[in-house]
Amino acid sequence: MKKQKLKFKSVIHMARELPYFDVDEDGTPRLSLDLGYSIIDCHGHLANNFLFAAPIDFWRRTAHSNTLFQILGMPVDLSVYSGYNMNENDSFNHFYYVQSVLTNKFGAMQHHSAANLLREMDLAGVSHTVNLAIDFPFVSSNSDHVLDVHEKTDRLLPFVSVHPMDPFWRRKMERYVKRGAMGIKTHPELQMVAFDNKKWEPIFEFCREHNLLVLSHTSVSPVEPDAVKGKKEARSKLDRFEKALDDFGDVTFIMGHGGMMEYRTLIKLAQKYPNCICEIDGQPPHQLEEFFAEVDNDRIVAGSDWPVYPLIYQFAKPLIATEGHPELRWKVLHANAARLLGLEVTPLRKRAKAGV
Repeated sequence: MKKQKLKFKSVIHMARELPYFDVDEDGTPRLSLDLGYSIIDCHGHLANNFLFAAPIDFWRRTAHSNTLFQILGMPVDLSVYSGYNMNENDSFNHFYYVQSVLTNKFGAMQHHSAANLLREMDLAGVSHTVNLAIDFPFVSSNSDHVLDVHEKTDRLLPFVSVHPMDPFWRRKMERYVKRGAMGIKTHPELQMVAFDNKKWEPIFEFCREHNLLVLSHTSVSPVEPDAVKGKKEARSKLDRFEKALDDFGDVTFIMGHGGMMEYRTLIKLAQKYPNCICEIDGQPPHQLEEFFAEVDNDRIVAGSDWPVYPLIYQFAKPLIATEGHPELRWKVLHANAARLLGLEVTPLRKRAKAGV
């Protein structure tokens, strides 16, 4: 890894100072590096809404995406896991987001549309994004929203959600599969069901029968409330994933956020279980180097967690960590995800300039 500056006044400053990006005259950051292939984002969301939230117009385009980590006014520190950087900048912003999820009358949720994400994808060189739903029994229909969006664009790939306590989960999943679901999203913390709870097992069995991928939130984020962060045994603690990885060896589990603060545990799981895919969004470059050195490089994929973070903020980290290693960069940003998601793999273009 070539030594790069890692701390900046803002995302805009980062885009101006790193060699991978540029900033348009109107202040819009974009990828300027000609990779020769598209980036595939394995971890994204549109607006998830619950309870009394007003409907979202997913095709409404606004002036800015209004990501929670803002492109101006928030200092960037690429040397730490992104959740720490978010929490240090504006811990209140997370609760503002939760409020907007429940009401949509305040906050940023109306900006988190498919139209805004697609625009940002174009600017960041991203061809496809895995679009993750999160649902609860009776109070949300986010999986249907994800599938509705997919009907209008094949660039946003539908991963649906069911809650293991929902008595109608199987009926919903059968309908979702008919509509084109490619996988499921689990969030043990938000859904309040530990990953090793037996209630998940029939859902994983369903995924095995229908060849669905499972992408899960892992560990506990620094931006989550202390009441959750301080638990001795978090519902998404990494050691809770081992039983499913072992019992469902022919199901592919994509482990979100690179295991957050437990990234070393994820590395050990990936070494032991070939059905464990490391999705490394938010991990700083020096920790990514540990993944690259110790995990099969064909089982590492990149993500953004948009709309929490701007796309270029998250992709700056693997770009830095793969500097001087073009084949590794191609695998992590494109080829591994393309194969995993059944997309066409763009061959790596041979170039004289190292690092591209």
